[in-house]
Amino acid sequence: MTEVAVVMGVKNGGRSLERAVRSLLEQGDVDLTVHIMNDGSTDETADILHTLATSESRLIVSEQENRGLGASLNTLIDTIDCPLVARMDADDVSLPWRLRSQVDYMACHTNVGMAGTWTAFRDRGGRIGGCQCFPDDHDWLVGQLAAGRNVFVHSSVIMRRSVLADLEGPYRFRLVQDFDLWLRLSQVTRLGMVERVGVMSNWHGERVSTRSLTVRRRLHEAILELHRQRCRTGCEPVAAADVEREAFYVESTTGRVEMGNRWFDAMSAVYRRDFGQARTLFAEEAAAGGPLARKARRWRLALTLPFAHRWLPILFSPLRYMRDVESIMDPDDLHELDALLDALARDDRLRQGGRHDA
Repeated sequence: MTEVAVVMGVKNGGRSLERAVRSLLEQGDVDLTVHIMNDGSTDETADILHTLATSESRLIVSEQENRGLGASLNTLIDTIDCPLVARMDADDVSLPWRLRSQVDYMACHTNVGMAGTWTAFRDRGGRIGGCQCFPDDHDWLVGQLAAGRNVFVHSSVIMRRSVLADLEGPYRFRLVQDFDLWLRLSQVTRLGMVERVGVMSNWHGERVSTRSLTVRRRLHEAILELHRQRCRTGCEPVAAADVEREAFYVESTTGRVEMGNRWFDAMSAVYRRDFGQARTLFAEEAAAGGPLARKARRWRLALTLPFAHRWLPILFSPLRYMRDVESIMDPDDLHELDALLDALARDDRLRQGGRHDA
């Protein structure tokens, strides 16, 4: 039996899928299998997975008609008897030491059922927009979740299979499924955080998390209310399927709202404390109109006020935990990260050149 099984659901992830999978297969000093569900892809995803699986026995590929990420992950988890299950998304990258660090952490913290890692965010220009460095403090993490803040990057977590087995699902929603799972896990086990950058998450407007913002917001609030009801009464007054059905019905009557690349570029500038660039991008977003224009105007105004660098982290709490990679990574890790960024930049240039040639 392997130490850890990684699960990934992917639909039309051909643009970045291979680099994500290879970042897992190149993990150092850990016995793993990688389980991927091709969730009804219509691009080159199937061909990429077939090529990779042909030469790599640790890669196990399944296929289904499109059912969504949550259903894909549930199906994969049901087939796994490994004691530890890790997550990964097709547009992110695991750093070489990620899984070894997490396996060691779980071995030393036997009462922890789920743990994330610190995460670096890479924008479309290839720059690291900062690292999200939340503390390894169960009470703080649970308190943030209970306040409605999702402090775990889905791609960064590792979970005990035994804890997941006690939860129905364990993923219950087509969107915001991770926030629902963290809240339920927080009621049955301790949560932790490996205080080392283990994942590099690519920020862009094509991510699944940028879509259907109206549904996501309604589901987020409904999931939080379900959690509060469980804490008060021990049960849920409304079935999860009914909650999801209502949220999607609202979107069907109000229209879909999605985040574009400019919004992600602006937030990446905020995270790396480049407030001048962020103001420019938020101004462009506001001028473009659309559903995010009002929010963009508020951000631009906030960044224009004097001493924004001092009080903005107080108002926007995630900014308190954003750090420059140079300040938190030891020289050897930083050297490997720089080499990885160079390799990714070369891949991006080759891919763009291929598109131009085509």
